[in-house]
Amino acid sequence: MAIAAILALGHAGTPHPAPADFAAFQPLALWWQDLPILPAADADHIPRCTVNDASGFRNITRVFSTTANGTYGIGSAIDISIAVPTNFNPQTLQAILVHTWIDLETGDVDRAAVHHATRDNQFVTSYADYRYTVQEDDFSDDLDWKDDSSLHWSWGSNRLVQDFVGTGYNCKLPNPGDLGSLSYQSDIVVDGIRPVLHNVTAGVANGTYGADSSLNFTASFSEPVFVVQGSEPVLTLDFDGTYKNATYASGNETRSLAFEYTVKSGDDTARLDYNATNALLGSVKDFAKNDVNRAAVAAPGEPGSLGRTSEIATDTDDPEVASVSLLGPGRAYKFGETIRINVTFTEPVTVDITGGRPTLPLNTTGGTAGAAVYHSGSGSPSLEFRYTVGTDHESASLDHGSPLSLNGGTIKDDAGNGANLDLSGLTGSDRLAASPNLSVDGKIPRVTGVSSPNSTAGASPHGIDDVVHVRAAFDEDVTVAGAPT
Repeated sequence: MAIAAILALGHAGTPHPAPADFAAFQPLALWWQDLPILPAADADHIPRCTVNDASGFRNITRVFSTTANGTYGIGSAIDISIAVPTNFNPQTLQAILVHTWIDLETGDVDRAAVHHATRDNQFVTSYADYRYTVQEDDFSDDLDWKDDSSLHWSWGSNRLVQDFVGTGYNCKLPNPGDLGSLSYQSDIVVDGIRPVLHNVTAGVANGTYGADSSLNFTASFSEPVFVVQGSEPVLTLDFDGTYKNATYASGNETRSLAFEYTVKSGDDTARLDYNATNALLGSVKDFAKNDVNRAAVAAPGEPGSLGRTSEIATDTDDPEVASVSLLGPGRAYKFGETIRINVTFTEPVTVDITGGRPTLPLNTTGGTAGAAVYHSGSGSPSLEFRYTVGTDHESASLDHGSPLSLNGGTIKDDAGNGANLDLSGLTGSDRLAASPNLSVDGKIPRVTGVSSPNSTAGASPHGIDDVVHVRAAFDEDVTVAGAPT
């Protein structure tokens, strides 16, 4: 709101009521009266009233603030003094002015500076001191009294006292802003408006984040705020009932404070939010040293809260292999044939084969150890591996080994957690060996000898059309199909 608008509202504010004990005050046999006629240039620039203490008229020469120029927030005390020259009796002054107050222009509700003390400066100047304490929602960009009639007596008017015949005399102050006014003499800013925490938003994209992921958050305020050194704020996050603090990172003296948090093991939630409306802890103030109003931020889960304006999930559990099974019939597979194997994880995983394809070790013997190579399935819980039976590979009951080998590739879940590659804990039906009749025979029969039963030592050579029987011996049983030559 523009300053002019704020001040306009203040002029329509609620007048400050007289203290309850003022009604009992009885006027003294003293009086205030208008000053003698002054030159036109000065007449409206000093308080227009005097007091007679039986030794003569004493002019109120000045109303001013003894508080240093600056900005003052909630709870701050601002002092205003009335100066009366020479040897005015301080007891008499106290008796009169203790029942007075000064109305101040402080925004929607006008406040009062009430009598605080009376001081006698040894025949030079006496002072009546007033004090105003800033309250929440008070505001003035240059503090002044409300109008020229703002110095009040307890009976509700600006007549400070009556004379012997009941005639009242007004005590006028300079008009606000004019020469001699409080705002002309001082530059006092009243700011009783607390900075408001509007919202907390995520600084990372929606998605699922795993262990060691960095999360960033921004707390937005209604005005620039200051972080108190040694009491830096934290933002409390709710990981399904486990509270962790995001630490302050930057933003001092701006409207936005940045916080950061590194996800740790066990920080799991389907939708991250702060834990309460007072999730912002620590000391954050505005320039007037007013504490932040945290009550305006949306409650967790409500529209406008972190959990509703973003979709941040955290998952620190590594995906694990739940089972290894055969895709296809259980039988004996020979050299060159392909066996399709399914590896099922506890959650969807993504396979990156940029650096190489993961492999599944198998319990074959003979030759180079057999291994199934990743084929497809990235983005799902089930990955297909394929094994082509190699030369001399054998296994009477094919099973997998442990662990899975990444072979330069990666297997991760949506949160970026790397897969647990250990397969040694799989038992029973969860193992490949549970597939019935699954065996491997990649050994190629080899000829161990060739002979002819018709051949005898010293026999005559065979002639045309003679039948010669030849026998080939193999190192294992073979089945002949067709007519090999």
